[in-house]
Amino acid sequence: MTDSVNDGRSTATGRSLGVSRYDLVLAVIPAAFIFALLIGYLFSLPSRTALIAASVVGVGAMFDGLFRNPPENTGSA
Repeated sequence: MTDSVNDGRSTATGRSLGVSRYDLVLAVIPAAFIFALLIGYLFSLPSRTALIAASVVGVGAMFDGLFRNPPENTGSA
């Protein structure tokens, strides 16, 4: 068994340790809800309005991650 060179960006198995686009998509969804509720609280917006705005952002992120830039099958398991 041979070890690959670890330059801080990959593990011995060759998997990347960096943040991928799909990690960011998953991070945007709860961040949108937290941000919308905070803005709604600060500006006295109804929570329904803030949640609708957050859900639009979350659906947009999901649409981008699933349809505009879908995951690619690299063939490795």
